Amino acid sequence: MMRFLILIFVIGCTAVTCSLRAQEASQVDIAPQPDDALERGLALLESDKSGDWEAAIGLLEVAASQGAPVYLLIADSWRQGFGVARNPGNAEKWYKIGAETGDGFAQFELGHMYLHGEEIPQDMVQAVFYLQLSVDRLQDPIMKRHAETALSRARLGAGWEDWQKARALIKEWKPKSLTDLIN
Repeated sequence: MMRFLILIFVIGCTAVTCSLRAQEASQVDIAPQPDDALERGLALLESDKSGDWEAAIGLLEVAASQGAPVYLLIADSWRQGFGVARNPGNAEKWYKIGAETGDGFAQFELGHMYLHGEEIPQDMVQAVFYLQLSVDRLQDPIMKRHAETALSRARLGAGWEDWQKARALIKEWKPKSLTDLIN
C-alpha cells in the first residue's frame, strides 16, 4: 500500500513536470526526444484515457532499457493487468530485474510469487533465495515483517536439499546494474 501511494505521488509530480515541459516545447515547437520515454510514459499513465496505459507501459519499458528504475511499476502492471493484459511471465521478468539490482520490494514480490506458485511454477529454492534477500534489504518494518513471515513459510516448505541450494545462491549473490540486466 505504501509503495502504491509513493508511486502515485511520483507519477503526479512527474506528470506536472511533463506537462510544464510539454507546454514549453509546444511554445518553441520542439518534438519530444526519444530519451524522454519515462516522462511520456508517466504522462500517459496520468492521462487516464482508454488505451494509454498499454502505450505507457511500452514507453516505460523503453525508459527502463535506458536505465530508469521503473521495473516495479512495469511488473505490477503486468501482474495485476493494469492497462495491459495480465501476464505473469512478464511480471516475473520485471520483478527479477529489480530483484537482481538489490531492490528489496522486487525481491519480496518475486519470492512471494515463487512461494505461492502464483501463475508461475512454484519454486521453493527461488522463494527462499529471494525472500531471504528481501529480509536482508527491506527497511520498512511492516514490509520486513511480511517478508520474514513469507520466508518462514518458504523454509518450512523447502526440503533440506532446496534449503542448501538457496543458501549457496544467497552466499554467491551480488547485485547487478540495471543497464547490464536490461541490455
